[in-house]
Amino acid sequence: MFGNLNLMRDPRAIDQYHSDFIKQGNGEEAWKQMIEANMGLNSDNLPKAYKEKYLKGSYGTPLQWGVRIQIGREKYSYLDSSKYEEKSSSRTNYALICFNGIIFPELNLFLGMSYRYQSAYKAGDLKKVLIPTGDIPGALRLFELPIGEPARNNSNIGQLEARYFVSAQFAWNPRITYDFNKKVLGLEFPFYFLKNTKEGLNGGVSVGWRSDKKDWGLRFFIGNAFKIFRD
Repeated sequence: MFGNLNLMRDPRAIDQYHSDFIKQGNGEEAWKQMIEANMGLNSDNLPKAYKEKYLKGSYGTPLQWGVRIQIGREKYSYLDSSKYEEKSSSRTNYALICFNGIIFPELNLFLGMSYRYQSAYKAGDLKKVLIPTGDIPGALRLFELPIGEPARNNSNIGQLEARYFVSAQFAWNPRITYDFNKKVLGLEFPFYFLKNTKEGLNGGVSVGWRSDKKDWGLRFFIGNAFKIFRD
């Protein structure tokens, strides 16, 4: 399990909108009804006045930047390749993500770039192996585990992306990524049109292409809510 250290700027726009809404004589129940009527509320569908005030970054420019560190420890089980005995060991995985971009509040658009360095271990493919138990002559035990210890896998990935609200019902998040270690270019075009009442748009369909496979793929997805601001 990864933990996050996120140094990104907090816009505080929703809190201010909520405070002003209550000061105008509305109650908490009216606030909840308004949110449900709008199919969710976040920093992307606030009134224009709050966007203009709180989406401003350094020197009045709507910039967003951030650094995130992820670190975690994971346990791996495998068969020792020399003795074919079942073993387990723990490895530490970590990643450093840096990103920045510019927000255009009036257009509901974010343009940004990011870089991710990751050092993580990956277990091998599962293998079925029969090994004598040693307790009963001729008896065998079936193992279905990777053979050998997990291997370290380092990656350096850059990304360019756009986040755009077409309307309250649709959003688009085209991305271009490049893996500098594997020399692989990837294109992905997620289009959001599914939503829930609490978070807003959180699912849809995505078309993607990879230079190593040289073919297109289509997938349906449901995940985190779409936002102009990065998490």
